[in-house]
Amino acid sequence: MKELDVQGTLIFACWPASDPLLAGLDGEPALLEMAGKSTLQRSVEQAVALGARRLDVILGENAAPYEQCLGDGERWGCEITYHYARSGPRPLAALAKLLEPDAEYLVLQADRNLPPGHEPRPGRLGCWLDRGELRWSGWGRLPGWVLADCLAQADSRESMERTLLADPRVWCEATEPPSRADSAAGLLMSLRRLLRCPEQPVGITRNPVAPGLWIGNGCRIHPTAVVTAPAYLGDHVLVGAGAVVGPNAAIGARSIIDRNATVIDGIVAPESYLGAGVEMRQSLLAGRSLVNVALGACVEVPDRELAGPASRSRDATAPGIAERLVAAGLWAALLPLRLLATACAGGPATQPAQDAVFQGIPGAWLRHFRECFHPGLGGVVRGRLRIVGPLARSPEQVAALPESWRKLHRLAAPGLVNEALLLGPEGADPAIGYAGDALSTKKLQTRHILAAVRRYIAAVMTDWRARRVKDAQGPGGRTLAASAAGDGH
Repeated sequence: MKELDVQGTLIFACWPASDPLLAGLDGEPALLEMAGKSTLQRSVEQAVALGARRLDVILGENAAPYEQCLGDGERWGCEITYHYARSGPRPLAALAKLLEPDAEYLVLQADRNLPPGHEPRPGRLGCWLDRGELRWSGWGRLPGWVLADCLAQADSRESMERTLLADPRVWCEATEPPSRADSAAGLLMSLRRLLRCPEQPVGITRNPVAPGLWIGNGCRIHPTAVVTAPAYLGDHVLVGAGAVVGPNAAIGARSIIDRNATVIDGIVAPESYLGAGVEMRQSLLAGRSLVNVALGACVEVPDRELAGPASRSRDATAPGIAERLVAAGLWAALLPLRLLATACAGGPATQPAQDAVFQGIPGAWLRHFRECFHPGLGGVVRGRLRIVGPLARSPEQVAALPESWRKLHRLAAPGLVNEALLLGPEGADPAIGYAGDALSTKKLQTRHILAAVRRYIAAVMTDWRARRVKDAQGPGGRTLAASAAGDGH
């Protein structure tokens, strides 16, 4: 297989969704599965098909799902290195300094794909006309000194695009509109093109059961249901009686289309449920998030009978059987410590125990164990909480968080502890708090959960010993024994 003659391949996955309809979507738009693969996966496959062997993926605030999706790149036969755009102005300025001025780089956007069969030429930037406006197709093959100047100035996806298109040193090459996930309308347009041109190099890898019709393994389709080509059904999809799927529909793996429901010109993300009798046209459904492109609206469906996750126990949401058993064992083993913490209880609290831990208030760890951790283990056993996960917050606190942070609370059940809490006052930094929540959305191995619990119990015991020393001290910091000896003289 050929190897691309460039210094490196940069895939930018650091920009948040600019389309307000996608900003409220449950998950990252570039990771939304469309006919078996996400736009990000297709970008990686295109780079590998062109001969790239080393990929540098630039991530933003919500990095964890991208890393989980791509891994180390071994399954594509390439090596992936992750870089992280800093927050604030000029987020890519540090990356710009790492580029070699005289080298050439292949640049790709995670949410836009190359046109079928297109191979970027040196010194070119892909462009297309969108309603009379020149737009960047999401790819380019540029010298390092030109790319470095652009990255040093870019504040957003839009400013990066404007800078590249306005640079007189860059040659624009006209292409057809790319498949893209940067807007809800773009996703539906890309789906229509993909279902009609499945033979493109990174199109649909599954063989059709009939012209324009792809049915995954283990699908169950009721005899009275109607599936009209072109349509794609992933593995283990359930289509109920009287349901209508297609044309131009893609149903993700393990999703449920209930009886008499309709999906026409729409995308249903994996593990989603569309309720009985619900009609979905020109729309996207991902868990509880429903985007209607025709109406220009995005809503979070409150009623699970209408739409939502296909199960209450999605992979990243609820604790597994092993974690519930660990919680039951911890509840019993830590009962003596609960009695000690109760004996050390002081006066009425003026603030939540979690906030007191972040402020470093003496006795806060004991309070947190007594009021949050030990009682919360019962919630883990019942499947409502996790031992390690995004820290529990009130609805008002969640509403005040940035959108990328709020998504973490939709993706995972609340946790009793995480890395941010274990850092104490240092974890009060919002950047550390976000990182702690993001890292704890994925499921952890039992040994990692137990390691976090050991650190937590060590902090509680340290707090308990400090409380004992304080209680043993008399006036002026003297111990009670020393005070008694002095009174005897």
